Amino acid sequence: MFSRFSRLWVALSVVLISLSTYPVGSAAEGLFLHLQSVSVDPRTFLVEGERVPEEWQEQELFVVQFKEPIVPQKRQWLKSQSVEIISYLPDQAFLVRVESPKKVLGFVDGQPGLLEDSRVRAVVPYFPEWKVSPDFGPFTILTQNQFELSSLRLRSGEDLEAVSARASELVQSNRLQPVQLDGNHLIMWMRRGVIHQVATWPEVLWIEPQLEITTMLVERDQLLEGVALGSPPVEGQQVPLTGYESGTRIMGFEPVWERGLTGRGQIVAFADTGLDQGDLRRLHRDFSNVIKGYHFGFFARDWSDPQGHGTHVAGSVGGTGAASQGRIRGGAFDVNLIPQGLWSPLMNNISMPPQASNMFRPAYQDGARIHTNSWGMPNSNGNYNNFSAQMDEFMWQHPEFLLVFAAGNDGADSNRNGRIDEGTVSAPGTAKNVLTVGASENYLLEGGIQRPLRDLFGGQRYPAEPLASDLLSDDPNGLAAFSSRGPARDGRLKPEVVAPGTNIVSNCSTVSGASDLWGKMNDDYCYAGGTSMSTPLVAGAAAVLRQHLVQDWGIEAPTAPLVKAILMHSADDLFPGQYGLVGASRGQEILNPGPGMAQGFGRVNIDRATSSEAFHVMAQGLTAGGQLEAIIYSTPDPIDELRVTMVFLDAPALPNAARTLINDLDLVVTLDDGRRFTSQDRTNPFEHLVIEGLNAYQGKVQIDIHTHKMPEPNAQGGVPWALVVSAGE
Repeated sequence: MFSRFSRLWVALSVVLISLSTYPVGSAAEGLFLHLQSVSVDPRTFLVEGERVPEEWQEQELFVVQFKEPIVPQKRQWLKSQSVEIISYLPDQAFLVRVESPKKVLGFVDGQPGLLEDSRVRAVVPYFPEWKVSPDFGPFTILTQNQFELSSLRLRSGEDLEAVSARASELVQSNRLQPVQLDGNHLIMWMRRGVIHQVATWPEVLWIEPQLEITTMLVERDQLLEGVALGSPPVEGQQVPLTGYESGTRIMGFEPVWERGLTGRGQIVAFADTGLDQGDLRRLHRDFSNVIKGYHFGFFARDWSDPQGHGTHVAGSVGGTGAASQGRIRGGAFDVNLIPQGLWSPLMNNISMPPQASNMFRPAYQDGARIHTNSWGMPNSNGNYNNFSAQMDEFMWQHPEFLLVFAAGNDGADSNRNGRIDEGTVSAPGTAKNVLTVGASENYLLEGGIQRPLRDLFGGQRYPAEPLASDLLSDDPNGLAAFSSRGPARDGRLKPEVVAPGTNIVSNCSTVSGASDLWGKMNDDYCYAGGTSMSTPLVAGAAAVLRQHLVQDWGIEAPTAPLVKAILMHSADDLFPGQYGLVGASRGQEILNPGPGMAQGFGRVNIDRATSSEAFHVMAQGLTAGGQLEAIIYSTPDPIDELRVTMVFLDAPALPNAARTLINDLDLVVTLDDGRRFTSQDRTNPFEHLVIEGLNAYQGKVQIDIHTHKMPEPNAQGGVPWALVVSAGE
């Protein structure tokens, strides 16, 4: 329970102290390169005292591994050796480009190579086979002529011309066909037999299958596959309103609105199938708060929504509810909206520019600081890919810009044990910096789709109890069965939060032929479900929270880590879920209190997140390597429990890294009586401490943020972080 202390009682000081890096070293022996394609000790390629192979001297790309965790000083030293650093690779290594391999491998003009330096553990070429994603599957003579739509990560945008020139000969032989060129990303069709040849090109860093991008709506036809004709209707028409239709009541929006927090002054952008008629003069009356729109879909002429999904999403973020007298409206109904249409009439689906920053940048320049995305790549199964890296890159470069992504709808009980399988979260919701949203249940017993789970998806996904008998929206403390679970492939927690995503009522598109989604409630509003629906509700909560931070706390520019940290920290833990404490063998939905891979930190509670007395400390800053951030406050009353959550932004990882965390900060909490508590998460870009049994402690609390490693600081020389603290009696 959160203690109701006035923030006026909080004595807070932030001290920057230049110190040596907090020593949590790792042994030089036993280090590996952890890549998607292989995990290997790089020292095995060159035994000590052995002659460097001549073919290595023809390479441009090398991996340089250090003996100890990398801090900015080592990065600076490496750059002083005339080496271009491309990216960090785990463990403790950089992918680099060199003009003279001999400078790396041996003596030149009397100067030793990197191999001779005492800080360096190993130097090996960046082998072509390390550049090819294992998601392509086996390469055999039987499949070599099959075409694969592939995504290539290049060293930089300047390499596009060189790659295009190299590709010209293969184009002539019909073995390669570029589809899209944008920035340092290239999407093209390739015969499988040529993929490893392209991997030898020095401009190419990584090749992976380009998965289909779709909305994260659970399609009605897919959901109702196999439902017998003549069975009871699946849609409820003209049902009485209960107040739960939009999903906002469960998240605590109503008391927040009463306090005047409605998103006013905030701008939210969203990329989706478009918005209604795509013309400011002809939009549905619930969207009088739209300020402009963009279209990015292939061959699209405007940002209209012929599909219907984007209009429903927009209504959940910030629909004004004018057509329903305010009874069905978005979480931030006073926000300004910027739709970015992705619908392609050519593809009859959404389409994305290969370089996502070309879509985010206009929204950022227009003042949007929250961008919500109810789309992704189904069946990517927790993979961090080229698109994931792009999301991290934009947020890394724009710390005030929060990207919100749907976790996906691949939740299923494949092993028929009555529990949803893990490891199904969809890219690019696998990105480190974005806020990824899963779906909990709304509370709606009439209207929409009201069927036991065993009847849905052709009866294949949920055959065992307690899932089989469950309904989609009968318990707000339960999770949607279709919601994708974490972890990401490298073990990171995803999603971070959940929100209602079943039988959500929001706006229908008025474009002729647009889908009714899960069915119409009336001419203005439709039912729908999926993590597509939970994600915009969280974006609305983020807008309301940001208004609160600016208006009530005087924080002129709240960063994405601060907004993310508060939403995570203040979420409602849904443990043990809707089936109770029945145990794993009987299908218990959530096995342990959050945070966990099913619910993240829990369901967003915007009422608690915007309570002025909920937090003792809210702080944001930038930690440079070799610094310690000391946050000191005094507890005005005795406390028994202390909760601390720190979120930081991380540099984008190279998509072939099997462990994506690059920079790493730690937390240490110290009390006056000498008790010390530490959080050292080596996987996630956050630290979380719950300290119980403090026995009415009263006094100073010092929270230190230490640097464990910082191989890739941002342009300001550090890592942006935010911290929230709450206490309970």
